[in-house]
Amino acid sequence: MSRAKSYAHFLETLSPSTLNQIDDFVTKDVHFIDPFFDVVGSDKFKNIFLHMFKTARDFNFKVDDIFEKDEETVIVWTFSAKMFGLSSNFSGVSHIKFDAKGLVSEHHDYWDSGKNIFAKTPIVGQLLRFVYWRAAKAIRVKRVDSFCKKQ
Repeated sequence: MSRAKSYAHFLETLSPSTLNQIDDFVTKDVHFIDPFFDVVGSDKFKNIFLHMFKTARDFNFKVDDIFEKDEETVIVWTFSAKMFGLSSNFSGVSHIKFDAKGLVSEHHDYWDSGKNIFAKTPIVGQLLRFVYWRAAKAIRVKRVDSFCKKQ
């Protein structure tokens, strides 16, 4: 099994009882970035998962695809959980870089926190949906206007 597939499997099966195995996969100074965090160090990376285990219920992380090239990997995934009383189900990608020893030195998650978390909350969600609607309306009007001018 490739190091990317092995790491992806670890993430899919991650639980409070397997969290300490993360040191077998990441460097001590791993750099992790997602919409909420930008941390350096395996202990800080572990703390993010510990926080998730405390706040999320019925979570599931499923790897949908893996693209490997040299020392880099992209993992396409789907995450679902119940957090703060809300059910969430969304997709994202992780850009992973490995060091010369085959350990993860960088893990950068890309997913839409606005749409997938904040838009589902009562007050902030209403505001975000309004902003998204206005932005979409402005783009549509601009596209139509520019299309009409060309003809």
